Amino acid sequence: MEHVSASKKRLIEEYCQGLVRFKDPKPGVSLDLVATHDAAKKKLREVAWLFKNGKTDVVERGILVPGRVGVGKSFLIDCFASECGLPVMEIGEFRSKWVGDTERQQMRILMTVRALGPVIVVVDEADAVFGSREGDSDSGVSGRVFAAFAAHIGDSSLRGREVWVAMTSRPDLLAIDMKRQGRFGLSLPLFAAQNADDVANLFEVVARVKKIDLSDEVLAFVREELGERPLTGSDVEAILTRAKEQAVLAQHDDDVRLEDLQEAVSSFVDPLDPNLLALQEIAAVLSCSDKRYLPPRYRDTDRGALLDEFARLKMTTARR
Repeated sequence: MEHVSASKKRLIEEYCQGLVRFKDPKPGVSLDLVATHDAAKKKLREVAWLFKNGKTDVVERGILVPGRVGVGKSFLIDCFASECGLPVMEIGEFRSKWVGDTERQQMRILMTVRALGPVIVVVDEADAVFGSREGDSDSGVSGRVFAAFAAHIGDSSLRGREVWVAMTSRPDLLAIDMKRQGRFGLSLPLFAAQNADDVANLFEVVARVKKIDLSDEVLAFVREELGERPLTGSDVEAILTRAKEQAVLAQHDDDVRLEDLQEAVSSFVDPLDPNLLALQEIAAVLSCSDKRYLPPRYRDTDRGALLDEFARLKMTTARR
């Protein structure tokens, strides 16, 4: 059966000419491998339970996953798909320079998705993929692409057969029509570490995945020296990779010591623009559909103040 399934997926990929890619659920992979993001994991586990128990009539049509770069959006959704036991279909590049070809390729994707089910359809950089109604500079192609996606995702008869997951660091650029209830009404924003417990959890989980043993001394250093830093999973992976490199060069490969981590931390520089990261974080907060999914410091923040700060950051980053 596995051979037949693999052959079927290969034929679908060939039919779609690279427009879609399949990712199979991985044995042993679950949301337990995801550090922090507790509120998002809890909700995704509920959705997975609904699929496993055939209660798909109440499953959302779309899930929006916003968050600044590096917070682990793709990994979270891979783990969610494995927990559901469903195949994942990723949409590839379908836009073409030839007249009418973009719309034809998009229709091929949507027909394939409709024919499969149940399936999780993943769209990365969703703000760019879906387009908008205001696409006047390309003879209306973006507008037609947007309309086709909006009509398909808004089709309630497909509820439970497809779950669309849209990942983006700029949810503010998504058309408001896409963010309404019935399309991407469920928004699960992801955030960098909020406190020392989050930072320690990130180091422990990433180290376990990379098969690096961290001593109590190292973890104490992490809490004391890094606990206030808004680190992401990609930051921690970079730091641990450098620490492991130091250990290998010092010829104690299986023992990442405190001095290895200290050297990695002291040399680590985040090259990303802090204003742009702050903009992406506030955009994620503003897109959230339920305050239970927000960190405590954002749950009761005045929305007007957030909008003002977002506008200020947008002007600051636009001038660069």
